[in-house]
Amino acid sequence: MAMRPNRVQTAVEWLYDVSMRLTNDNMDEKMSRKWFPLVFTVFIFVLITNLLGYLPLPVNTIDKINVAGAHLPSFQIYAADTNVALPLVLALGVFIAYNVEGIRHHGFRGYLKSLVPSGVAGGMLLFLFPLEILSHFLRLLSLAIRLWANLLAGHLLIDFMAGDMAVLLGLPAVAWFTLPIGVAIFLFECVLIAGLQAFIFAILTSIYLGGAVSSH
Repeated sequence: MAMRPNRVQTAVEWLYDVSMRLTNDNMDEKMSRKWFPLVFTVFIFVLITNLLGYLPLPVNTIDKINVAGAHLPSFQIYAADTNVALPLVLALGVFIAYNVEGIRHHGFRGYLKSLVPSGVAGGMLLFLFPLEILSHFLRLLSLAIRLWANLLAGHLLIDFMAGDMAVLLGLPAVAWFTLPIGVAIFLFECVLIAGLQAFIFAILTSIYLGGAVSSH
């Protein structure tokens, strides 16, 4: 660490500060110190995973291309987050973490009671309680699907505009018109969406963890 930081140190310090604000805004000081490493790790992991998905890599070793007589693997972009398994595992980890924290803070019965706004009783309680339980499982799905669907849609658009439309139509000339659109979508996804989705995943992690120890 230098007093006059270079670009790498500046970027790391900025990411650290963003993650620290996320935890401090949604948790008390003690809980923030405890869960900051998780929020920071999730933020960086999703960000780097997303960015790697925009680097052309030799992921296709079956279809070769001939370059000056050398048969090289085809270069493609492939994001790990477009495989629903990875976002689902990350979301499941967050789901387990905030529920365990809520049970540890309130106790099992107290945590169940905290899911329903105070003052609700009788028939309304029988109506709201199942909905609150369902909403927590929907958090698991929303965390996973939000990350997966946004990355998948972006990559499909890039692929479609970069040449797939021309192949489907059987008109190679169409690619000359759609390719600039594909490049624009690629830059938009790489510059904005990759970081935005990592930020959203991290802030929702902080909100769910902070909400688990609070009462309605």
